[in-house]
Amino acid sequence: MDKIFLTILNMSLTGAFVIAAICLARLPLKKAPKIISYCLWAVAGFRLVFPFSIESILSLIPFNAQPIPTDIAFQPVPRIDSGIPFMNNAVSGVLPAPVLGDSVNPLQIWTAIGAYVWLAGITVMVAYGVISYFVLKHKMRNAACVEANIYEANNIKSPFVLGFFSPKIYLPFGLSEKERGYILLHEQTHIRRRDHIVKFMAYFVLCLHWFNPLAWVAFLLMGVDMEMSCDERVLKEMGGETKKDYSLSLLSLATERRLIGNSPLAFGEGSVKGRIKNVLNFKKPSRIIIAAAMALVLVLSVGFALNRTPTISLDNDEIFEMEIVYVDNPASFFNDMQLIWGDTVYRTTPMPNAQRGKRIGIAHDEHSTWQIYELRGQGHDFLIAVENDDVWRVMSSSYPAEIPWRQFILENATERQRMERLLSVTLHHDGTATLATPPISSYMLPECIYTVTGNEVLIHAVIYPKTEEMYSLKDGDIIARFDFVDGNTLVFKESSVPLFADVGARYVVESFIFENNVETVPMTLDDVRTLSKQFGPDLTMADLRGFTGTDFGSGIFVMQYFIENADYILIVGSGDMNIVQYAILTHATDGGENDSIDIRYYDVDSFIRDSSRVLVHPLPEETINSPANLSEHGVTMQIGRITTGGLSFYFENTSDADYLYSAHYALFVQRSGTWELVEPIIENWNWMFTDEAYFIPSNSTTDLTVIDWLWNLGELPNGDYKFEKEIMYWRSPGDFDRYVLEQEFTLGTNSR
Repeated sequence: MDKIFLTILNMSLTGAFVIAAICLARLPLKKAPKIISYCLWAVAGFRLVFPFSIESILSLIPFNAQPIPTDIAFQPVPRIDSGIPFMNNAVSGVLPAPVLGDSVNPLQIWTAIGAYVWLAGITVMVAYGVISYFVLKHKMRNAACVEANIYEANNIKSPFVLGFFSPKIYLPFGLSEKERGYILLHEQTHIRRRDHIVKFMAYFVLCLHWFNPLAWVAFLLMGVDMEMSCDERVLKEMGGETKKDYSLSLLSLATERRLIGNSPLAFGEGSVKGRIKNVLNFKKPSRIIIAAAMALVLVLSVGFALNRTPTISLDNDEIFEMEIVYVDNPASFFNDMQLIWGDTVYRTTPMPNAQRGKRIGIAHDEHSTWQIYELRGQGHDFLIAVENDDVWRVMSSSYPAEIPWRQFILENATERQRMERLLSVTLHHDGTATLATPPISSYMLPECIYTVTGNEVLIHAVIYPKTEEMYSLKDGDIIARFDFVDGNTLVFKESSVPLFADVGARYVVESFIFENNVETVPMTLDDVRTLSKQFGPDLTMADLRGFTGTDFGSGIFVMQYFIENADYILIVGSGDMNIVQYAILTHATDGGENDSIDIRYYDVDSFIRDSSRVLVHPLPEETINSPANLSEHGVTMQIGRITTGGLSFYFENTSDADYLYSAHYALFVQRSGTWELVEPIIENWNWMFTDEAYFIPSNSTTDLTVIDWLWNLGELPNGDYKFEKEIMYWRSPGDFDRYVLEQEFTLGTNSR
């Protein structure tokens, strides 16, 4: 509601300027036919109804079309953006700013109050228009129909037109034949020109902008121009010699009331004095006057219908000099743009519909100059770099916004291959895929998603009804196949669209870099000591971003760092690519990998000296602190409610070790004394399970997990079944124990 109200307020401000300009334009149009000034009001109606228009330098509106941001009530420092500096400063200076600690911004309260008052005004205006219309219609119920849509009534003093779809002309009794002829011709001209529909629409616009005094002025002056242009049309048809008689007929029907029967939706012979003067002075205008008037109206119509090209006023105290640099991106054919402001680096980030705030800086690159603006309401966390109206970038100082699940880059690509071959395949967490086709390709790829089936990665097209003909593809069509050699390698097999990839080309996960194009260095033992002492239990993945490592996890994010000039490996795991779940320092030599410590809790120097484990930080309850030789896992699986379409289960862990489990499960049915896997109703359904691991903390009971197998196994018939889940005790990559837990159950006739 608040945004709608602010949108109406913006339109009303623009419309007010247009109305004022039209009022001034009516002065030089005095001698021109009144139909010209009457038509000019359509431009004001357009500005008051439509919140959009085309932007152009030809616009005659001197300020931005939306000076009040629709999110102004939520801005840390509320500020209008009219494009006129002194106006911005004057108005923004009196706007109430939010008070730290208050739950509601004062401007939110005022905006909400304004919205409700505006809505109440609309309700009153609409109710008045509708009620007065039907009251007048009821008053005319006894009017006598003399012909077609012409009625006579003895309870009115002035003729008028009433109705929308079937307008009727109402005349008072006692008119002479000459007066009756003039008036009928006048009212019938109104109906032929659809003036009754224009009047209804104009009142609707007035209801929306009832709070704007100039909207009322426009409504009244448009009515005057409507009547005078209709008079001129009648005189043109009947001849100029009838001016005197026509004026006398108007004088005989003179009335002080502008609103017939107090209804704004009916109109009749109002503004008689001005109309009589206009009739008596009427003469056919010269072609020069008509041509000049038409030219003026054309210029005003185009100029007022177009929006001003948005500009940001240079009203800040200081313009900062910034720097734009371009750095290489191995997964793209193009360099990445970075904006440097002091010690802060900003990188491009996708953000549609970004709104500029005030200009704060300027930056140059080799080819052009960029104007730097704040992102409205975001302070300096986000900036907008603008080269021209068509080229701009949203820059963020907080990065990365999103890290792909895997990014595979063409192995050992030459400079020529980077320009002529598919360079990278990026698989994202949300199931979407990005394929970097080469610049020489003129084929525009559709949006893509991926699925993993067995040892294959399949790339599917996302096709919408409107784009089906353009791509000659259907939604879900497979457009590319890759062999999934391991978690770090894809091998191209085939494609049904131009990808410019060679059969057998290998795409590999390169050393993982947390921030695009940040240079990394090999990790040393001194670095490990520093990480342990400086961060300890507070170590995060961000603290490792400057070191060269390899991502070799599956589901759980696992980074492997080879220690330079030492026989050690640091293995760091994270579930969300931020919080470290473990940071294991282990020997890289054969037989030594069983000795390891978590550098967050144990002393690194003691471990390097004699492989001893000296605790320097308390272990949290959830930390794995397993015995050297685990003989019994101490974990049981309990089945809860069982139905023909699924079951619920939970784990009880009575040991001092943590375990892991995944979403995978197996279901067997007993046939002829042997256990057989339940046949699925859809093929290759296992790929839909992620490899994400879940913890079974030591000495605890997990939450209840519900499994629904209707979608993949269907509803089970009665019989004996066995449900299996696998758990894992993990020590280090490649060093873990697996255990299978199972529970048997019987589905009977009462199972649901």
